[in-house]
Amino acid sequence: MRIDVSESAKQHLQKRLEFYQYKNRKPRIVLVAQTCHGAEFRVVFEVLDTVDVEVSVDGFSLYVPTELMEEYGGFSLDMEIFFFAPRLVVKPLMQSFKCDCKTKCNNAKSGV
Repeated sequence: MRIDVSESAKQHLQKRLEFYQYKNRKPRIVLVAQTCHGAEFRVVFEVLDTVDVEVSVDGFSLYVPTELMEEYGGFSLDMEIFFFAPRLVVKPLMQSFKCDCKTKCNNAKSGV
């Protein structure tokens, strides 16, 4: 279980950490959606109130719910340009394609 962070993602996270340092918010990887295209994740800065795995990455810590680390085996963080703006991309090391196909995709119609 590991977290790989690109140099550009480190710089982005350091800026956000400086902004949130006085608000007692910590960077936490959260699951935002499970679709037929795979699970989607984001880094949010929030007050920690759950038991998470703390992973030290080059001078700062990221927090991840234990069940996410176990299911996805870790994460990679990188930056991309999305509609002319930089955005942090969080990808799992082991992808999962679980979803509720009755409402989210056409697999229910085909019986898959």
